[in-house]
This record gives sequence, C-alpha cells and structure tokens, in this order.
Amino acid sequence: MITNAFVKLCVFRLGLIYCALAASVFYFVQHKIASEFWWMNGLVFALSDAKAAVLLLAIFASLFVGLYYWVNSYKQFVLKSELSITSRLYSLCYLSLAPVAAALLTSEIYQIFLISPFAGYQP
Repeated sequence: MITNAFVKLCVFRLGLIYCALAASVFYFVQHKIASEFWWMNGLVFALSDAKAAVLLLAIFASLFVGLYYWVNSYKQFVLKSELSITSRLYSLCYLSLAPVAAALLTSEIYQIFLISPFAGYQP
C-alpha cells in the first residue's frame, strides 16, 4: 500500500513543484510572445528584460528543486525502502510516469491558452 509519507512527499510536494514550473514557463513564454520577441532565444530574451530574468530564475529554481526531490524520492521509496516489492513497484511506476503524463497535459493546456505569435499573420 502507498504510505502517507509517499503521498505527502511525492504526490503533493512534487505536484506543487511541477505546477510552479509549468506556471513559470507559461508566464515566461507568454511574456516573450506579448513582447513580440517570440523568435528570440529564451536566454537572450531573459537577459534583455528584468521581468524575463526573474521568470527564468524561477524556472531554473523550481526545476532544480524538483529534480532534487525527485531523485530523493526514488532513493527513499524505491531503492532504500522497507516497503513490499509491490509498493516499491507502484512507487517506481508513479515516479516514472507522472512527469510524462504531466508534461503531456501541460503541453495541451499551453496549446489552448498561449497566444499564437502568428495570430494576425495573413500570407
């Protein structure tokens, strides 16, 4: 059975970190498109604007914090766990498949809500 510690540390904490990462990326890309610099490299754009720099720092911070907790969750619940093999397998499946499912869901949400840079373009 999945323990309360797994739900608290993996599902809730990693979910909040992923939501923060997705929101930061969404606002960064939205700001980039609204500034009419959609064609520019993200790093170069971040160095040209204070708001973009703060958003890029938020992206990197949430990415590295998320990776740290994700690796520690693998160690704690899969590799060094005293749980049964079935629970370890469930933990492994969740920790491996949840980021993929979240990325697919996030990309679909981005397709719906992001401003298209070619909205007014008529060939």
